[in-house]
Amino acid sequence: MSELFDVQPHLRAGLTAFVWSYVFLFSFCGTLVLGILVWSLFSILPRPIAAIGSMIGVGLIWLAAISCCMFFVQSAREQKVGYTTIWADESRRRYNEVDPATGLIIRLAGDDPLTGPQSRRARALAKQHARELRKSGAPYHLPSGWIRPWKW
Repeated sequence: MSELFDVQPHLRAGLTAFVWSYVFLFSFCGTLVLGILVWSLFSILPRPIAAIGSMIGVGLIWLAAISCCMFFVQSAREQKVGYTTIWADESRRRYNEVDPATGLIIRLAGDDPLTGPQSRRARALAKQHARELRKSGAPYHLPSGWIRPWKW
């Protein structure tokens, strides 16, 4: 039986769905900002600079599309193993919610979904608990492919 701040035993390697959601967000917003800039300054900018801006915009669109797909793929993989790293709504209530930076469980399966402030607090407590685990010399290691906690 899992408890809060236990290490999730079967984490998927690679970037988490949480990370993919932020890659999508920033690439999509970057595409919008760059598109507005190039569109509004198109008549003023020299053609080579406008072409370079357009190529960067196309690259950002591709990154947004890939990250959107990877978000759904990784989310499904995580749920198949029995946890989630993204905001747990009612459809994800039956999965443990895991902090993506530490790999520690911040909400147990079956519990009510965390609100925004509760989630931020739980992630902060998970990072604090990870610090304590590292200082105590406990055998706490993040699984392969996961982002290591920041040095504190």
